Amino acid sequence: MITRVYNKIVLIPLDNSPIKELGRYVRKHLRSILTPNECILRHSINNVKDDIATVEMAIAEANRPLSEEKYPAYENPKGSKKVIVHIVPTGVRASIGGYIADASPVTNLLASVADYCITNPNAVNAAVTTYMSQNVVYTEGHTLDNFFQNRVVLIPYAKKLNRIGLILDHGVNCDKIHRFCFQTAEMCRVAGGINISDIIITDEHVQSRSFQSESGAITGEIGKPLALIRAMERLLKNRSHEIDAFVVGTQISIPQGALDLYHAGKTPDPHGGLEAVISHMLSWRSGKMVAHGPLLYQEEIDDLLDRKLIDARATGEVIGSIGYLGCVMQGLSRAPKIHFLNVNAPERLNPDWLRLADVAVLVAPWNSLGGLPMLVAAERGIPIIAVKDNDTLLNVSRETLSFGDNVIEVENYLEAAALSKRIIEGGTPHLTEKERLLLLPEGFKIAEDTGMAIESLVRPVVPIEIFAKG
Repeated sequence: MITRVYNKIVLIPLDNSPIKELGRYVRKHLRSILTPNECILRHSINNVKDDIATVEMAIAEANRPLSEEKYPAYENPKGSKKVIVHIVPTGVRASIGGYIADASPVTNLLASVADYCITNPNAVNAAVTTYMSQNVVYTEGHTLDNFFQNRVVLIPYAKKLNRIGLILDHGVNCDKIHRFCFQTAEMCRVAGGINISDIIITDEHVQSRSFQSESGAITGEIGKPLALIRAMERLLKNRSHEIDAFVVGTQISIPQGALDLYHAGKTPDPHGGLEAVISHMLSWRSGKMVAHGPLLYQEEIDDLLDRKLIDARATGEVIGSIGYLGCVMQGLSRAPKIHFLNVNAPERLNPDWLRLADVAVLVAPWNSLGGLPMLVAAERGIPIIAVKDNDTLLNVSRETLSFGDNVIEVENYLEAAALSKRIIEGGTPHLTEKERLLLLPEGFKIAEDTGMAIESLVRPVVPIEIFAKG
């Protein structure tokens, strides 16, 4: 069983590794430092200096050797779908996507030029609701990593809503917030028709805490991971029907003053990085889609409700301060199902399923390109569009990783949507200067066709008060 979840930092010399081999080189190096009892839940290159990459990891340790992971040894044929993957890494203070659902408009913009847009939950979670377009594929980070390693394909939501299992932290003085979570589930069931009848409270407080790593990114440790795993396994074993996805709510101890700095736009979401670790762990153990929403301590709720001046991007925090699970329940109700590929022989796949070969382009913040999906995209020649308007506190960019022509930098998501459209329609990602100048007006046209407010697609955010008439 899992005994602890902890963080580790590793320095890896890049040694002028070719781009096509960089991802494999990093993964091989990381595997070499693990014991048989350990598994990497989440990792990314969070700094590059003097050709030395700093890799930050969350590792699960068990009390016995873990089964060696096997990967399919075959390539899937090219599919007919045109898919964009939009990733906003969690816990790195992204200027778009670093707050509650403030990457929803740009995700929907990208989705408007593709058959599907796969994205991670933190990009579109909006406290009590979601604003995803129908063709946005809500996919948590562990499954995204498996997808890019060609271990799984995604079965997109069609008509049948997923059955949701709800896991709540026993927590400290949680009676009131538990009741609010039950009421949120009731709202989603009554108003949205979502099946959330499988609910369990952990048998002890999970005792998680978050902190900033050396890079400034938010990560953390799960004090009692077994409490979550036991709860999940009880739901899986004690039901006569299948649970398709898990919503998880836990209390997370954060550094003093972290919320003040976050709401002023100065630090990352103090919960976000550890939320990703929790969902990675449970998805790894269950093979299901998992997403997390924090259960705030009472003093944090009181503090949020008393606030008057906050960053416009953080307004969803106040609206959803009593609980953030409504958006997660809605997102997971339409999340794709996961199909693990046969590791022994090729299989015939439904043409409607989404596979890595369907990905036409990956879009991400310009200086946060060290995640596994970005490294794999570079290996496989999938164009990576790096958006300079989406800034993070990292420095892992086209230049620092020597990605060269594998990465195309654009100024904003309007240009990213226009370039994605060109690539999907068969054009080259490498444009002349004259063609680059056309991207912005083309992006404006795409945005106008969706009807979205242009102000939601760029930064800084224009405060809505300026539109008020006296």
